[in-house]
Amino acid sequence: MEREFRREQHYAVSQKGVLSHIKEAHYNSEEYYCPHCGCRMLKRCGNIRAWHFAHDWRYANETQKNCSYETYLHGYAKLRLKQWFDESESIMLHYQQSIRCKHHESCALIHDNCIRVINKSCDLKTLFDTCSIESTVKEFNGNYRADLLLAKESDPSRRILIEIKVSHGCTDKKKTSNAQIIEFDVSSEEDIEYIISHDIEPSEKVRYYGFKNLIRKDERGAIKPMLFFRKFILYRSGKTFCKEIDCQSITDHHSSSLFELTADIPEEYNWYLNLYGLMTAAERGLRFPNCYLCTHYCYNEENDSYECEIKKAVIEKGSDALCCDSYVLRGNAFDRLKNKFMPFTVIDTWSKS
Repeated sequence: MEREFRREQHYAVSQKGVLSHIKEAHYNSEEYYCPHCGCRMLKRCGNIRAWHFAHDWRYANETQKNCSYETYLHGYAKLRLKQWFDESESIMLHYQQSIRCKHHESCALIHDNCIRVINKSCDLKTLFDTCSIESTVKEFNGNYRADLLLAKESDPSRRILIEIKVSHGCTDKKKTSNAQIIEFDVSSEEDIEYIISHDIEPSEKVRYYGFKNLIRKDERGAIKPMLFFRKFILYRSGKTFCKEIDCQSITDHHSSSLFELTADIPEEYNWYLNLYGLMTAAERGLRFPNCYLCTHYCYNEENDSYECEIKKAVIEKGSDALCCDSYVLRGNAFDRLKNKFMPFTVIDTWSKS
C-alpha cells in the first residue's frame, strides 16, 4: 500500500485520446502520452516497483523535459475530472446557505439569530451539460482561463469554474471576480480519486469562491423576530396609539400616521411613551390637544388616580381633548415633562415628510 503513494505516474493518454491506468495500458500495444506535456510514455511493469508510466526522454523536446510530477498531476486531474463529469449520472454539490433577516443591511440591532445557516444540495449534472478544459471566461474585471468549465449550453450565464491547485491556487483577482469557482487542492493521484468517489462539499481541500447566492434575504419569514419594542403612533387625526412591534417591523409605518417613535420600554409604561411621543412630535412642530398635557388633568388623592377635574372621570383616551371645549395646554408642559421620564432607549423615530 505504501508504494501506491510514490510520486509515480499511473495514468497516460492513449493514441485515441483515452485516459488510461497503467494496469489497463499494460495489456495492449498502443502508445501512450503524458497528460500534460504530450511526451511519449514508457510502460514500467516490473516486479519490484508498482507499475507506472515514465517519460521517454529520447523523444522529449526541451519543454517536455521540464515536465514534473506536479505538472503531470495538474494535467491528469483535468482529464480525470472531465471524464468523471462526462460519465457520471449525478454529481452532488453540498453547501451552506446563509439566510439573513430582510432588514439586516440597515438594522442597527444585529442579533446572533438574525442570520440562519441551512444545509443545501444540488446536482451539478442537472445544472450543467458541458465540461470543457482550459476555457476562457469574461468577467467584469478581466478574462480568466478555467482548468475546467461547467456550463449550460442553453444558458451561457450559468457556469462554474473548476480550479485545480497543485502548487498554485486561484489569484486574489480571480477570487474577487463574479465567477463562481470550486477549487480542489490536490497533491497526489489519490486525492483526485477521492474527489471523484465522494460528493463535493467544503473542506480543507475544497474551497468555494464567488458563490454570492449562498447569502440571501429572508423574504419568506424563516427567521423569527428576536426583539420586541413599543411603538407610539400619532395619526393625522390627532389620535395616538401605542402598540407592541417586533424588530422586523420597526421600519413599517402606518399610512395615516404623521409621526412614530419606537422605544425599548415595558407595556405597563405606555403612558410614559405616549407623553414622550407627544413631546417629541411637538418639538417637530406637530402639536395636538391631548388630555395628558391639559391643565385640568391632575391627580385625585381620594381615588388615587389621574383624571379630568372637570369631567371628574379617569382619562381613558388622551385624544378626547381633540373635541373638548375645556382643553387648556399646561404652561411649559413639554419642557417640564423632559425631566420626568424614566430612562429608556429610543430605537427609532419617523416623521411623515
